[in-house]
Amino acid sequence: MDLRNISSIDLSIYLSIYLSIYANKSSLVYLSIYLSIYLSIYLSIYAIIYLIYIYIYLSIYIYLSIYLSISEFFIYLFVALKLFAPRLAEFHERIWQPGEEEKNESSLPQPLIDLLMNKDEDPERRVRAAFAEIPFKGWRRAEYVIKILDNHLENVDNCEVIDVVDVVQNSNSFENAVEQLTIVCNLCLNQFPQGKIMTLSFCNCKFCQECFLQNFKIRIREEPVRRWTCPTCSLPELNDEETVTNYFAFLNLQLKQVIDEDTFNLYETKLRDWHLHKDPNFRWCPSCENGFLYHADGLKMNCPHCNRATCFKCMKPWQDQHQRLSCEKFNEWLIANDPNNQAFGLKLILKKNGIGEHSQFSPSFVLCFTLTNFGRSPLLREESLYDVSLPDISLNCSFCLHNYNFLSQRNFG
Repeated sequence: MDLRNISSIDLSIYLSIYLSIYANKSSLVYLSIYLSIYLSIYLSIYAIIYLIYIYIYLSIYIYLSIYLSISEFFIYLFVALKLFAPRLAEFHERIWQPGEEEKNESSLPQPLIDLLMNKDEDPERRVRAAFAEIPFKGWRRAEYVIKILDNHLENVDNCEVIDVVDVVQNSNSFENAVEQLTIVCNLCLNQFPQGKIMTLSFCNCKFCQECFLQNFKIRIREEPVRRWTCPTCSLPELNDEETVTNYFAFLNLQLKQVIDEDTFNLYETKLRDWHLHKDPNFRWCPSCENGFLYHADGLKMNCPHCNRATCFKCMKPWQDQHQRLSCEKFNEWLIANDPNNQAFGLKLILKKNGIGEHSQFSPSFVLCFTLTNFGRSPLLREESLYDVSLPDISLNCSFCLHNYNFLSQRNFG
């Protein structure tokens, strides 16, 4: 018998027969236990593999069904939209394009507005029309609208019917509605409805939209950021960071609605620069006018944009002499070695010694400041002019051409 062709079940049967013949009872018990365990494990593995096959098959089937269903749905939707596009064109036009009421910035039809504003019409008819067309909470609010339109809008600027309707719908009483429609602007002192009044976040001052716009438009263009506060009470004080953040966050939203784009860009630029200037390491390059943060040690500072060197403290163009001098000493060195400043210093010396334009020695002549050292060499050389001795300096009068010496104190003319 070829054992390679025997299955595991047949082998277990042969072994059980063999043991039943040749083995004792205890061996048979152990063998039967072993065979039962072996068969249970064998069958369990086959069952698990079979269940895995079933799970994979069902998963693939479900996924394919869902995918095909979704694909079919979108295909049907695309075909339906293509087929019904001409019929939906009118609907799209009505939904997405603004109507006449929206173009006029009013949610009320124009015939209704004309009827409500017509004081010659019967008040009862006007109240019924307002109550029928506008979703008021009660009949009395429609009466408030007609009463306000007839008696309380003489001194109110730029008040429309929709403003009256909005105020009446959101007010608690007739007096409160009238109060909200007659708010006084703190700048122009005219009355405006609540919908056309703007307030700042840190005060109770009220401004009409035009005054608010013009005030901040001028301030943004002509004044520093610290002056961009309330024009009447000057609040808030922009000292701590939290106040600055909250105030400008709210002001940014207000200005974005009313101000033009160029002014708003200038507002953002100046506000950004103001925040940067509060950083002690921020500097503007005097050459290319770009800003940057400088965190290195030392006075010499190179601009990352133009690579030109300046002093971190005094912002003067960098020279090697500044390396061993403080900013004050370096400024004195610049004055002493600047030819223009030397000429100015010489003029001061001449004036101190009584020689100058319209001086006491020549009241009617203009002295010619052509300095000579008795014709030998010019005095304006690289050394400091303060080293020049006065007796060697002579002047020529531009009128009489006489020579004048400092120490002679001779009046000529």
